[in-house]
This record gives sequence, C-alpha cells and structure tokens, in this order.
Amino acid sequence: SSKIQTIINLSTKDDYVFRLTIICTTIKRARSSQQIVIRKIMREILKEFANTLNHEKFITGMIYSEFSNQILRIAKTIYPLSNCSIIKCKLVSVPEGGEDQVYITQDEDFEVVEVEVKRSRKSDIKRTERINVKKLTRTKTYSKKDEKDDKAKPVVDTSTEKVSE
Repeated sequence: SSKIQTIINLSTKDDYVFRLTIICTTIKRARSSQQIVIRKIMREILKEFANTLNHEKFITGMIYSEFSNQILRIAKTIYPLSNCSIIKCKLVSVPEGGEDQVYITQDEDFEVVEVEVKRSRKSDIKRTERINVKKLTRTKTYSKKDEKDDKAKPVVDTSTEKVSE
C-alpha cells in the first residue's frame, strides 16, 4: 500500500490560520502520478472548506471527519483508498481581537464539495474495471500426480481362458 501525505496551511473565512497534516492510504501500491493527483484533491477540498467556513465550523468538520469523508469520496475514483484522515492540526495564527468559543455540535450538515480533476489517460479506467482484471487470470490446472495415480493401478485379468503350451 502507499501512504500519501500532505501538509498544508489554510486560512479560514475569519482569518484563522491552521496547519493540517493529512494522510491517505491505498489498498495496493499506487503509481506516483496517481499519488500526485490524490494529493492535489486533498489540497483542493480542504482549501474549499477553509474559504467557506469560519474557524468553529472548520474545527467541527475536522473532529467529525467530514473533510476526510469528502476526500475519500472523490479520491477513490482515482485509486481505491483504505483510509483517509487528518492526523494533526495546529493553530498557526489568530487574527487581532479573535477569541475562541466553545462550539462543538454536529447539528449542521456540511455541503458536498465537487472538485474538477484532470485525469491522466490511465486513470480513466474505472475502479471496477481494474478490480475485474483478476477474473482474467489463469485457472489452476490439474497436477500431473493425479494422472500418474491413474496409470499406476494394476490391471486385473478377468478372462477365464487357459493358456496353452
């Protein structure tokens, strides 16, 4: 499997700056071009959320893994992912006169983010087509031991004729 990691500084709608570390892991080893596209998707989705939300809602989205779910939903079209999570978040700067209020509720629903992704020719293959390639592999053939066992059986003569001398 591949570990795809990115570190990004994001400024929210109310000018709080966060530094996030995001990790996605794939089911099998991904090509470097696929990793680059997934990394770009991670950055674009988080920038979109940061530009539209204030810092309280941004923190709530991180805690309840709303951002991770959106990244997973879009990035799995490039390559099958096993996990996506924000592993570290640091508040880098606070605007003047800014104060933090206790605001952790999951009542609001987050909007679904759509990101346009430029795909390479190879990544145009759908995920299901990549998985179904396993059906084309050769089936197991019978071993030669089974054939030898059939030949090794003694032949019993059931005829009643006597041999003349």
